[in-house]
Amino acid sequence: MAIFRLPTGSTYYAAIWGFDGTRWNGSAMVATNAIANIDWETGMVPLVSLSTSSSSATGVFTFAAPALPAGFYFLTIHTINTFEPAANAIASMKFAWNGLAEVQELPAAAAGASGGVSILDANLTVGANLKAILGTLLTETAGYLAAGFKKFFNVGSPTGTLNSLPGATPGVAGGVPVALSNGLVAADVRNVFAHMVGDPGLGNTVYFPTLPYGYAGGPPLTDDDGKVSATVAIGEIDASDFTGAFSASVLANAPRTGMVLSASSLARGPEASLADEDIQAQVFRSGSPRLTARVYYNGADIKQADVSTITYTVYELGSRPDDRTAITGHTDVSLSAADIIYNSLQTDAQASKFNFAHQVPVSVHPAFTMAGRSYQVEYLITPTVGEVVIARFSISCT
Repeated sequence: MAIFRLPTGSTYYAAIWGFDGTRWNGSAMVATNAIANIDWETGMVPLVSLSTSSSSATGVFTFAAPALPAGFYFLTIHTINTFEPAANAIASMKFAWNGLAEVQELPAAAAGASGGVSILDANLTVGANLKAILGTLLTETAGYLAAGFKKFFNVGSPTGTLNSLPGATPGVAGGVPVALSNGLVAADVRNVFAHMVGDPGLGNTVYFPTLPYGYAGGPPLTDDDGKVSATVAIGEIDASDFTGAFSASVLANAPRTGMVLSASSLARGPEASLADEDIQAQVFRSGSPRLTARVYYNGADIKQADVSTITYTVYELGSRPDDRTAITGHTDVSLSAADIIYNSLQTDAQASKFNFAHQVPVSVHPAFTMAGRSYQVEYLITPTVGEVVIARFSISCT
């Protein structure tokens, strides 16, 4: 809305001028040389007083525009509305009109052109010009940028940011891996082998064969039973065939009589389970299982001196967890701590790091007689001081 601060006590009029040399004649914008003398007065628009300041004798006046077409106009303010009032104009201003109301002045350039306002599309949005972002003309293949925007931004619940993307080129150090033609990613295992082969910090060395399975110098092939058939000719293998796999103190070579391995190089069984949960084991029907475990007492490996009594019971299990039946001849059988408890951790071909071992005798009283059934062997170890320690084995009979 056009606002003017003018002295009070006068009536003010506005003449409306077009930038194309026209003037408002009371009903339309016409050329100034076509306005009759009488039309100068009819074309003048009175200003409306809004407020008055008694201290300064000034007032606030506004201009009520007539039914002008949309465009840019220039006002001159006068105290008379007679012929050719432009000569006594006391104020002037420029304003923009959209056909219904005054608006902020629009750029001089056409809409959509450089320096002009943007044009909304059918969805009432303004298309973003990527040239302003890139600082140069686009050279994309048609549709690539649009597809990239959809691929990256069309995510319902995004969790990553641009910082989630590596800064390096794909396929180089620090970048994402590049898939092969079959969709798989080639793995460089050099860093893995570097921690296995010849790493002094590990205290040992792993040797990998260079020849295929089943060939001389390569890994052996197993038969249908998973066993390896070995043929060793005395004198054909000596210490020189093991390039550093065993130290001289472990491997001794007696010419023409074969090799001798010290006890530390014998086969070692898997590490024994801790006796703080049911230990799984298997036995053939009517077999005699040797059961090993690592038993703790007061937070440390149990010792023979810690034990007052030991008994064991073999149960045949039913369908329910609490359904078990003691086997005759194997109920609350007393054992000697010296026979089944070790004061130091043991290792043999069956197991390693165990301090408890017991082979259930079945020659007099059979125990595991039903293949496909489950059994339980429970040991109650009563210490000299404290609560009973339980070691329990769940046996599958095959």
